[in-house]
Amino acid sequence: MMEYYSFYGGLSITDNRNLKIRADGYGNKGVHEYSCFYADFMFAPYIKIDDFIMDTTKQVSSNYYPKHIYKADGEGGFVKKNIGWRVGMFYRNGALDMTLEVGSRPGVVNKGGYALITFGVAIPVVINAFRPGSSNSSHKTKKEKGNKGNKGGKKRAD
Repeated sequence: MMEYYSFYGGLSITDNRNLKIRADGYGNKGVHEYSCFYADFMFAPYIKIDDFIMDTTKQVSSNYYPKHIYKADGEGGFVKKNIGWRVGMFYRNGALDMTLEVGSRPGVVNKGGYALITFGVAIPVVINAFRPGSSNSSHKTKKEKGNKGNKGGKKRAD
């Protein structure tokens, strides 16, 4: 297992477009786009790599080699790197999302490189239980609060 603590710092550029128009004969139309480009630098001052056991019970020539414990740290162990980076972009157009990212994490030299691609589809659903004024909502209008326990809506004369 590898354990490290890292600090991230970087820059991002965002673009948010929200256009809504009312066109005669077509009704209300609109476009909503959001994009973000980012570049980050990572620094890990502390990196710990645990020893591991490799099962080498295969026959090599005429000898059998039992399980062997490999030392991860120290002499003959892995060479660590304390810096990393990542560059990516996020794009949303209405209900479609996309993320592209490449980078190299801190940890072991020549390891930790990665590429990430994600796609998503948002399904717009209105849940009436959470809308103000619904029977399950804790948000009541002034009219509903004032008529507590009085079904007719008229004030009682005391």
